[in-house]
Amino acid sequence: MTNESLPSVLRSLRKERKLSLTRASKLSGIPRSNIYRYECGTSRIPVDSINSFAAAYRVPVEQILIEGKVLENRE
Repeated sequence: MTNESLPSVLRSLRKERKLSLTRASKLSGIPRSNIYRYECGTSRIPVDSINSFAAAYRVPVEQILIEGKVLENRE
């Protein structure tokens, strides 16, 4: 994943794991309607939700933030 916005990164991670919005909601503890709005880019994504997505999708928070162009990769 490169050159994607944060909402696109979240959607891609969910789809790569073949998770429905309902299943992603159960894994992350984030309401299904919120996940939908975050992935569509119609709602701002709180930092604590990014932590929840990272845990649910089993990826480092930094991966989500770098791929979503929120942080710069410092490697």
